[in-house]
Amino acid sequence: MLVNNGVSINTIPEIANTFAETFAKRLVAAFQALKRREERVKLNFSSSNEEGYNSPLTLLELRVALHRSGNTAAGPDVLHYIMLRHLSESSILSLLLLFNRIWETQGFPTQWCHTHVLPFPKPERQIQTTINNFTKWAEQNGFVFSTEKTVSVVFSRKRGVFPNPELFISRSLIKVVKEFKFLGLIFDQSLRFHRHLKDLKIRSTKALNILKVLTNTRWGADRTSLLRLYRALIRSKLDYGSVVYSSACKSLLKILDPVHHQGLRLCLGVFRTSPIESLYAEAYEPPLDLRRKYLCLNHFMKIQSMKTNTAYSYLFNYSLYDFNSHRSSLTYSQPFHFRIRDLINDLNLNIGRIALCKISEMPPWKVIYPKVDFTLLCYSKACTPVSTYRTLYLEHRELFSDYEPIFTDDSKSESHVGSAVVSLSTVITVALPISASIYTAELHALRIAIEHISLSRGKMFIIYTDSLSTLQSIVSLHSSSHPILVDITYALANHFQKKDIRFCWIPGHAGITGNELADTAARSATGSSEKFPIPHSDLKACFRQKLQSVCQSNWDQQTENKLHSVMLVLASTVPSSSNRREQVIWTRLRLGHTRLTHRHLLFGEPLPYCEICNVSLSVKHILCYSTY
Repeated sequence: MLVNNGVSINTIPEIANTFAETFAKRLVAAFQALKRREERVKLNFSSSNEEGYNSPLTLLELRVALHRSGNTAAGPDVLHYIMLRHLSESSILSLLLLFNRIWETQGFPTQWCHTHVLPFPKPERQIQTTINNFTKWAEQNGFVFSTEKTVSVVFSRKRGVFPNPELFISRSLIKVVKEFKFLGLIFDQSLRFHRHLKDLKIRSTKALNILKVLTNTRWGADRTSLLRLYRALIRSKLDYGSVVYSSACKSLLKILDPVHHQGLRLCLGVFRTSPIESLYAEAYEPPLDLRRKYLCLNHFMKIQSMKTNTAYSYLFNYSLYDFNSHRSSLTYSQPFHFRIRDLINDLNLNIGRIALCKISEMPPWKVIYPKVDFTLLCYSKACTPVSTYRTLYLEHRELFSDYEPIFTDDSKSESHVGSAVVSLSTVITVALPISASIYTAELHALRIAIEHISLSRGKMFIIYTDSLSTLQSIVSLHSSSHPILVDITYALANHFQKKDIRFCWIPGHAGITGNELADTAARSATGSSEKFPIPHSDLKACFRQKLQSVCQSNWDQQTENKLHSVMLVLASTVPSSSNRREQVIWTRLRLGHTRLTHRHLLFGEPLPYCEICNVSLSVKHILCYSTY
């Protein structure tokens, strides 16, 4: 709408005429006089259809036009120029006749009159619009963005000088900087994270001073406590943000390895001459590279279980996979979803379906906490005979004789995961994916039992299970996003008014008939489990196992390593003594690097030899072969 002299103008022609009249009135007098004089001169123009450019097209003209046409994208008719150039002679003549007929009859196809407009806004326009929307939202909700602390960074790996964008917030120009620290990570213009990795190394090296105080080889803390401190204080710093900065090049990421190696040497009390592979094996700690891969896999699966996450639409938009497929051969790092895809293929992971995270929408004052009996938990299983447990169970059944008993159990092995529910008249078994955890199998068994109760005519039921963790989760006051646990919470709330459902913990493998039947049924559960969705947290154990197999493969190649001869299979070792001095001695002997055998590498001395055998000194020679 346009307002002119207090009059509202709505139609487009009237608006155009108003603009034209306004502009015409503002012309200078000399130009208006020239305009009136030239408009009185009659135009001397004559034309004839016999002109050369009005003659019909020739076959040569059509061939030249097709030859000069480029391999551009096809239009709405999906006909490419390259296809027209390869038409037969008769087809070319038919096409020529069609063009001449259109020219002579002036009957153009309607599609030729359509225009596709592709708007390309200025680079700053969309960003400025977003900033304005954020500012407006903040004002409406009582927030204010600090103009002094707000900066902008242009992320680009293009070389050369390019102009900085002019962006404004609250009418103040936003300062353009080369790097900025956000949520503990330093983002530079090229997203190479060179500055962040250097800063991370400095901070982690300073944190190692805590270990240096506690790692005296004579009176220091034991190895287990030191490794816990290292993982809590130093490795946690290296883990934070690794999902983001893992896109940096390998040469930059390697500057963090010395921090990792120094921390392990301090915890183990070994010399600097000890091989890095021996440090990993003795401390049962993976390299930082594998650690970052493990964290990236966990993060990727977590996003896959949360469709509301802002990154979900990008990571799982498979059209982008084809769009970025040409990047695999480039030198810079690939996008996150590409790296995860390659990692899944390299590890031969069978992910299957991922269950979506659920957050209970039921308010806390409406949550129904079931009645759970933990009476039998008071008796220690190590000190209580099986006959006593059976007697206690029979007493409990006599007390709740009006309740129909239902038993649940689960089974997990290297090649099988199953859940089972056994009632007075029914046996239900379900096979789960091999990557499902025992906790998920236990919860699924309880969910099946509640579904069975909902279809039964009875009113009073008691569920016996040997899974203590699931019962504690059901009565816990802490919220959980485990999808099966949320389903159980809703199911109990729906059946609370109609049925009386109780739970009771019983010890497993205690000779209780119902529990033994459920255990046997769970072991024999068969069927397809591919469609069963599992929580993303269950895959953590699978990822650890796969990456551990990678570590084992690398360790198998260390045939010349001194520790390899006494530790063929990687496993967590428990020191035989809690004394720090003895732990250090045993560790140095296992690694084969002691002050006697490797002092020469630290001080530039000659290689020590056995005076009797006239061979170089080694731990193995001294303990096994020397006759001294």
